[in-house]
Amino acid sequence: MLGAGILAIPSTIEAFGLGVGMLSLVIVALLSVYSIWMMLEASDASSQKTYENMVEATFPGWGRGLTTFFILLLIFGALAGFLIIIGDILCGENGIVPSITSVQAWYTQRDVLVFIFTSVFIFPLSMLRNISKLEYSSFAAVAIIIFFTFVIIIISCKSLVDGTITFEGKLWYPNDFSKFFNAMPIVALAYTCQVNVFSIWEELERPTVKRMNYVNIFSLTLSGVLYILVGFFGYVLYPNTSANGGNVLKALPSSDFFTVVRAFFVFAIMFHYPVLHFAFRATIEQVIFANYEFSWIRHTIETIIIISTTLIWSIEFPSLADVFSLTGALAAFSICFIVPSVCYMRLVHFTYAKEPVDCTLANIRKKIRHLILPFFVALLGTIAMFVGIVTSIQQLIKDFRKTDINN
Repeated sequence: MLGAGILAIPSTIEAFGLGVGMLSLVIVALLSVYSIWMMLEASDASSQKTYENMVEATFPGWGRGLTTFFILLLIFGALAGFLIIIGDILCGENGIVPSITSVQAWYTQRDVLVFIFTSVFIFPLSMLRNISKLEYSSFAAVAIIIFFTFVIIIISCKSLVDGTITFEGKLWYPNDFSKFFNAMPIVALAYTCQVNVFSIWEELERPTVKRMNYVNIFSLTLSGVLYILVGFFGYVLYPNTSANGGNVLKALPSSDFFTVVRAFFVFAIMFHYPVLHFAFRATIEQVIFANYEFSWIRHTIETIIIISTTLIWSIEFPSLADVFSLTGALAAFSICFIVPSVCYMRLVHFTYAKEPVDCTLANIRKKIRHLILPFFVALLGTIAMFVGIVTSIQQLIKDFRKTDINN
């Protein structure tokens, strides 16, 4: 869950306004906790241990195909976003390479360096067969992101105390509501981990719904706290991060210390990419090769294709905010909120619906829990998805026009 999306949080706060932005991070975190709980309950009720099979049990046939498409789209956008960040950190304004050398050659170009980095570091990690092998690298990635969060907090507080900055952002609500709707999918995408839940659940010691829900609550709490801290202090420090493509790292000044910070974050992305890559490849295996034995040749070909296509996309569309916004609008709302709610109502609520009519207070609470709340989450996700798609496409068109004018 925790990864590259944290870099885009200050730009979403810029779009929301500080007060609404903080509230949005909390609300979406709570909705995500509830969404994953519904997934676990629906999976347990249907005895299915993958996201796709849970949907297949709910809507045989078309449901699985549509959900698979959204999952692949969601992960693809996130993976492309990771490579965009690596390119920004290596070669962007105040990047690592410009800080180290002033040489302008083919081997210092953004596209070449991202290709080399991906081939040398990301590809070997993505070739691992089991996600459990990424346990220690994932811990390192989280540690780096926590370190980055403290760096932002310390710099922001120091700057405020020294008087080198004064807060110039919007305090409570957005000036432009089109930017508000454009930023909503980024927040949803930041909390997205639903496609990895079953893989992690399967590899837990003593895998039960209760133990997995502890993992769910702890992960969302940690991520939510870090998002709020980076969102608040990052926005106070850099209230115009949208001018840097939504990437707060690009706004950090050029110095030896910040070069080290950027280098650390490159490694965090390097460790995070294979985790979502695993989910992407596992989905392909479930859909196309479910009845085949494992093959290293097929495994290698799938890995190369996934990395190559995300690399090409990151080169052609280098704006982090645009990629996260459009991907989040198209897929995050459906995968995170709509599908889990619908599966829960179909697989769990209808079981209780067969019971005799009971108007007691306990039964009314059960109805609220098993029908009204899931319906509300699904409805909210559907509205947010359609609004987000429209505004994201509009913003993407604007950015294309700006690029054409600049060229």
